[in-house]
Amino acid sequence: MRTAPYLGSQVSGIDLISAAAPLGLGDYLGGMAGAPVFRLARSNPALFAGLVRLQSVAARLSPGRLHDALFASAQGADIALSKDAAFKAAMLPILQQSLGAQRATYIGEIALYVQGWEAELREVTQPVTLYQGVADTWSPVAMAKDLARRLPRVEAVHLLEGLSHYSTLREYWQRYFTQPSPIVS
Repeated sequence: MRTAPYLGSQVSGIDLISAAAPLGLGDYLGGMAGAPVFRLARSNPALFAGLVRLQSVAARLSPGRLHDALFASAQGADIALSKDAAFKAAMLPILQQSLGAQRATYIGEIALYVQGWEAELREVTQPVTLYQGVADTWSPVAMAKDLARRLPRVEAVHLLEGLSHYSTLREYWQRYFTQPSPIVS
């Protein structure tokens, strides 16, 4: 969303799947998975970077345990998905890459996310369609509803019952692409 205004007519439409809204749009952190990480990134970037270094060690030495910890509070269809061997096998190298070789990029992305960027939403002039799992605690349904109110051209909001963060991505992939998803079975 933050890039779309710069690309203008090169972007004909945007599909947002389990979209994370700017934190300044609402009081999301109370029930949001990952809230302590976002609070830390916002209040103490140096300590956040230290936490990511610890996560990097965990991703290298015990990626399965890190995966299990990240999905310990999974909701909806993500509970079964997190236990699926193919999903876990696909997620482990993603975690290792994100927290290993791409750690600085991950830290930078989180730092940009926790900044106030609510005003930038009005600059997204392309049509937007939102797909949101109702059971999502990583990016709660309130985020999708708030984005729908703030973005200038929302075409549709699809609220998917029983789905959470990754299961919404899987559902979108299965609905709109003929090939199996590279990260979900």
